[in-house]
Amino acid sequence: MLQTVLMTDAVILIAGGYGAVGREVAARLAPAFPGEVRVAGRNRAAADACAARIGHGAQGVELDVDAQSALRVRRGDVVVMCADPSEPTLARDALAAGAHYVDITADLDRLRALEALDSLARRNDATGVLSVGLAPGLTNLLAAQAARRVDRLRRLDLIVLLGAGDAHGSAAVQWTLDNLGAHFAATRGGLPHPVRAFAGRLAFQPGPTGGTLPAFRFPFPEQRTAGRTLAVPDVNGWLALEPAAAGYLAALLARTGAGRVLRRPGVRRLAVRTLSAGVLGPARAGAVVLAHHAGPTPGVLQLSATGNGQNAVTALVAAAVVRALLHGPPVPGVRHIEQLPDGDDLTAQLHAAGLSFRERRLPGPPPVG
Repeated sequence: MLQTVLMTDAVILIAGGYGAVGREVAARLAPAFPGEVRVAGRNRAAADACAARIGHGAQGVELDVDAQSALRVRRGDVVVMCADPSEPTLARDALAAGAHYVDITADLDRLRALEALDSLARRNDATGVLSVGLAPGLTNLLAAQAARRVDRLRRLDLIVLLGAGDAHGSAAVQWTLDNLGAHFAATRGGLPHPVRAFAGRLAFQPGPTGGTLPAFRFPFPEQRTAGRTLAVPDVNGWLALEPAAAGYLAALLARTGAGRVLRRPGVRRLAVRTLSAGVLGPARAGAVVLAHHAGPTPGVLQLSATGNGQNAVTALVAAAVVRALLHGPPVPGVRHIEQLPDGDDLTAQLHAAGLSFRERRLPGPPPVG
């Protein structure tokens, strides 16, 4: 597929650029923006080596995401955060300089801290985009698309599909293990509703043919943020693993308390190493949204989007957001991805980049246990 080359004179600085997701984002953007991508991280040698492999004029930059005044960007540049800073220092510096800021974090506390920078972004005519990735991110886009297409939307089920054969980043694996059996809040009636990870099960059909997969409750942050941004009273987050046996095993560990064994350092290291390697099953990753609507003919609209691997899907979404920021006029302020204008254009970009989108109409809700 031919790649359109765009010269914008804007630097695209990718913090954590030689990490599992960052290098995929850089590889997606460098051919389209030759000479403008900066692979940034604490290890300058690793950044240079990654930039050299990517080519297209990408350059390595030394950057400590936790350092004060470490960022050097101009108005109109874009900073993509693929690392895990302890404070939103770089986000604040970028927006104060009039640069755009994109963050792939799934941490609800970090999302709230970044939302608080909205007035700063508005004052400097800059855009901050949150919920960029698979979850949150692709789930949000599908939820927004469903909200535009059905009347009297009353509930959203947001399902994240992960293949056990995918090479996940160690940080993502650690976060998943930490949340086995965790207590968290979903949204019911527009208010926080306490639930527990893996305490409920939903059966759904991920593809056009074949059987169903179980999905289990999980604390993805978009069930709190999307309920607010899309004005949907009930939003529930679910995690589905392929093969199905992996999901049932995780549920068993969570419900029996046996998952506590994963806190032992040796067991933890082995689990993280095994799950990060991706040797246990398929590598499909994606999102499924079930939009429950009332009206003369109540039912469920199911929208799904799948790709090959969590890191690749996250990179596709991040790259599409960067292109949107550089192609169109800025929309000042900090917003979640579903609040950007032209969400259908983002979806079209993702489809053109290789994600598979499907739609189904269901006569009623899937069974929940």
